[in-house]
Amino acid sequence: MKKLLIVISLGMVCTIGSVQAQDATDFPATALEITNTYNGGSARLQALGGAGTAIGGDISTAHLNPAGLGLYNRSEFSFTPSMNFITSEADYLGVRTMSSINNFNMANIGGAIHRPINKDKWLSGTIGISVNRIANFQNSIVYIGDNAERDFIDFSVDSDNFFNGLSRNDLSDLAYNTFMTDDFYSIYQGQETISINGFDYNVIDLYGPNVQIGDSLFFVDRNTYRGNDLGFPTQEFPTRQSETIRTRGGVYQTSLSYGANYDDRVYLGIGVGILTVRKEVERTYREEPTATDLINMTLTDDYRLSGVGANITLGLIVRPITPLMIAASYTSPSWYALEQSREIAMYANFDNELIEDGFIYPSFQYNLQTPHRFRVGGTFILGKAGFITAEAENVKFANASLSKPSEGAFTSDNNYINNTYQDALNFRGGAEIRLAIFRIRAGYAFFADPTDDGIDNEHSQFSGGVGIRTKTFFADLSAVTNINQKSVIVPYPTAEAASVNTDMTRVSLTIGMLF
Repeated sequence: MKKLLIVISLGMVCTIGSVQAQDATDFPATALEITNTYNGGSARLQALGGAGTAIGGDISTAHLNPAGLGLYNRSEFSFTPSMNFITSEADYLGVRTMSSINNFNMANIGGAIHRPINKDKWLSGTIGISVNRIANFQNSIVYIGDNAERDFIDFSVDSDNFFNGLSRNDLSDLAYNTFMTDDFYSIYQGQETISINGFDYNVIDLYGPNVQIGDSLFFVDRNTYRGNDLGFPTQEFPTRQSETIRTRGGVYQTSLSYGANYDDRVYLGIGVGILTVRKEVERTYREEPTATDLINMTLTDDYRLSGVGANITLGLIVRPITPLMIAASYTSPSWYALEQSREIAMYANFDNELIEDGFIYPSFQYNLQTPHRFRVGGTFILGKAGFITAEAENVKFANASLSKPSEGAFTSDNNYINNTYQDALNFRGGAEIRLAIFRIRAGYAFFADPTDDGIDNEHSQFSGGVGIRTKTFFADLSAVTNINQKSVIVPYPTAEAASVNTDMTRVSLTIGMLF
């Protein structure tokens, strides 16, 4: 069955830190996730905390500040394979569950072609082509717990009866189509209350003051087959609830950039970025009630997102004195054209029968404009001993904007973005020590809270690495750790929330040639 995408979905999911939207209809979370990129690139850049605005001479920094290409004095080719190790700990109804996933990807590949100019004081120019992974959606979350108060059928019954502010939706339709709920009626005989799902409701409140004796009272209730079936979870007979969420994909930026060197004092750069987005989310939610004909129910939700985008970056580096470089760069808003698709299915396993139903939604297209980025940074060179670098980045997350949906409108989503998202000032810094041909690096990054939702969602990143560099070859190894990225997951509206902490370690190796 095909249905429109604008519906209540499996859950309202909010993931903070490396914001991840597992809900196909949570468009503000998708906007935040795509906006909240990191400075991916070479192992050298990652070891320095991602502080690449003011260092130059690294092809992977071209998308941050193309002026850094002006510092090249030769050509280069390099590539950086990377391995992510991700661990999540979920707390649901007092039960802690661990989950982990590993992911191999290409963090960066690119080349720089250097050519002398020697015209007036213009000394040289460098063209760079690079591909950087700037967002990682990989994750695995598992949670489990015993609910003695409410379950999915309670939500479905409330929805179909318009209780607790809910209304009929695709999930309650699936519960009905798989016989977990059913419609019933009784003849009104003047009684004050009617029992629905084990609770008594006032007849006048539900059906209005004009109800007459002899009228049929229609309602939806839990479908129980045996007389001893429980109508809802209890402390003695709770419902086991669990969910597994697997997320794959990321954002890559392909940059074509140019940087020029003016008198070894001023470096100018410009770059055009083409962005590609791919994301896949597979959610499997399961309930196992106690003492009922229903052995278990399983709800699957598969969500796919893809798209392309573009931006422009301008950069400047000045060297007022030989050991000091001061830099600034501006990246325009990124303009994306996105498309997503979704399928959900329900499986109800009774004593003697497995009943299933599902919806396939048409593809949904829309545009996203992410906010611009402004970076300032500085590097102090310690002679042949190394250097220290730092930068600050401002991102106005509230300026993200959704537009041109293939169905419906984004008025409420954009209002939510404007009212909930805020400016973030991120800091990155690092240092490199040089010992002959060897390099030792360390870095730190602080990411401010992008939302004003009463939850502290700032987080830190620690990094380090080593390297070797000769006149024609270099190799670098880095490790980056993101600690305690928080998320909140709700399996379906009105359900209990699972709190999740995610730690990620990324190990990268860069191999490069100079010529």
